[in-house]
Amino acid sequence: MLKTNCDIGERGVAHPIDDQLMQYIDIANIACGGHAGDDKSIAYYQNLAIDNDIMVSAHLSYPDAANFGRIKMNISITNLINSLTEQYQRLPVGKIKFHGALYHEANTNNELAKALANWMQQQHINLVLTPADSLLANHARQHKITVMAEAFIERGYQQLSDGKLSLIPRGQAGAELDTVTQALAQYQQIQNGAMIINSQHYPIIAQSACIHSDSAIALELARAIHKLRY
Repeated sequence: MLKTNCDIGERGVAHPIDDQLMQYIDIANIACGGHAGDDKSIAYYQNLAIDNDIMVSAHLSYPDAANFGRIKMNISITNLINSLTEQYQRLPVGKIKFHGALYHEANTNNELAKALANWMQQQHINLVLTPADSLLANHARQHKITVMAEAFIERGYQQLSDGKLSLIPRGQAGAELDTVTQALAQYQQIQNGAMIINSQHYPIIAQSACIHSDSAIALELARAIHKLRY
C-alpha cells in the first residue's frame, strides 16, 4: 500500500489545512527554513506528527524563500551544502526530502546528486524520498541510504525523449490536476505501477505518493485516499 506523504509547515504555525492534513497522511515533510518554515512551525508540526503517530522527514530546499524554492538557484555546491546542513540541523530526524527546483535538479544533475548523497552519508541520513529512477536515488543507494521511491498524486506527468516520466513544469497546461476524481485515478495508476499518458502505459515504481499541502484539492484528496485505504 502506498504511503501518503505531504509537504507541511510551508504556511507557518497552525495553518488550518496543514493541521487537518496531519490526520490523513503517513509522512510529514516539514519545511526547515530554506523555502519556508521556521523554528516555531518546525516544532509545532513535529509535535503534531508525534501526536498523530506519523513519520517526519526534513524538507530541504535551495535557500530561496523569495521564490519558494521553485526556481533553480545559481549557487555553489559548497554554499548549498552549508545551507542544507543549517536547515537539517533544525530537524535532524534521519529522513529527508528535497523541495522544488532542488528536488528536480538532484534527479538529473549527476554532480549535484553525487554531492548530496555524500552529504547525506556525512549527516547520517538513512532515508530519502525521491523518484525511483533518479540520479539522486542511484547515488543514495551506492551510499547504502534507503530510497523511498516517490510519485505525485495531483501533478501531471509527461514522457521525456529518453523514455522517462517527468512532471509537467508548473505553469504549463496539465501541470496540476484540478479535481479529486482525476487525482484519485492517478493515485490508482501509481499504485498499479503504470502511468497512463495519451492511452500509453508507462511503468512507475513508488512506495510513497505526495500531496502538496498548497494544492486546492489537498485536504479533500487526502480524506478520499484515507477513506479508500481504511
